[in-house]
Amino acid sequence: MGVTSDPTAELRPTSRYRQVAQLTGHKRAIAATKFCPSGELLASASADASVMLWSAKTRWSCERQLDEHAQGINDVAWGHDATFLATASDDKTVKLWESDGPTDRAQALSTFSGHASYVFCCA
Repeated sequence: MGVTSDPTAELRPTSRYRQVAQLTGHKRAIAATKFCPSGELLASASADASVMLWSAKTRWSCERQLDEHAQGINDVAWGHDATFLATASDDKTVKLWESDGPTDRAQALSTFSGHASYVFCCA
C-alpha cells in the first residue's frame, strides 16, 4: 500500500495475492499501514488524525481507534512484541500507545513533544 488521497485502505490483488478486505472508516487520506509482528493486527494512520487497529481475528473489523493527535498522522511503528505502538504526527509529537488495552478507545501512555516541525516517521 502507498500513500493515497482515498480514505479507504485496500489490500489489492497481484498475480499471487487476492484482496481479502476493504477497510473503511478513515475520513481522510491514509498515510501508513503496518502489520504487528504476529500479523493479527493492522494499524492504519490517517490525515484525519486517527489510527485504526484492524483485527484479522474478527475478519478485519476495527478493534480500536486512537485519536488523541491534533493533526494528521504520518507513520506508525510496532514494538518487537506488539505491546506498544508509536505514532508520528503533523502536530509535532510522537505518541506511545499500549496495544493491549481496552477494545474500543485508548489513551496514549506518553507524548513526546518538542519537535520543531512535523514528525514524518517513527521506528
